[in-house]
Amino acid sequence: MGEPRKTVTIRRWGCLAEHGNIPHKLEEFVAALQAALDEIPAEHQHTAEVDCDPEHEYGESYAAVRVTYERPLTEEEIAAEEAEERRRAIRRMRIAEREVAIMRERLGLAE
Repeated sequence: MGEPRKTVTIRRWGCLAEHGNIPHKLEEFVAALQAALDEIPAEHQHTAEVDCDPEHEYGESYAAVRVTYERPLTEEEIAAEEAEERRRAIRRMRIAEREVAIMRERLGLAE
C-alpha cells in the first residue's frame, strides 16, 4: 500500500477562506501561487496541487481555491492515528458488549 501520507493545505482563498478573496489580477494570482509553492519543502513540491472547489454556507456557493501538497506522516502522527483507532475500536467493542448483554437478557440467556 505504501507509506501513509498527509495532505497539507498551504493556502485557501475565497469569500470564506483564511487567506482572503481570490486575487482578481492574473499577475497577483500567479505571484500568490508562487509564494505558496515556495512555502512547500523542496522534496514535496512535486506533489503540489491546486483545486478550485466551491465552498457552501447558508445555502450559497462561493468560489474557493486551495493549494495543497502531500508528505509522509511523521512518527508522532502515525502513533496518534493508531491511538485514536484503538480508542474507537475499544468504544465499538464496549457498545457491542452492551448490545449482547441486552439481547441475552431479552432472550432469557442472562448469566
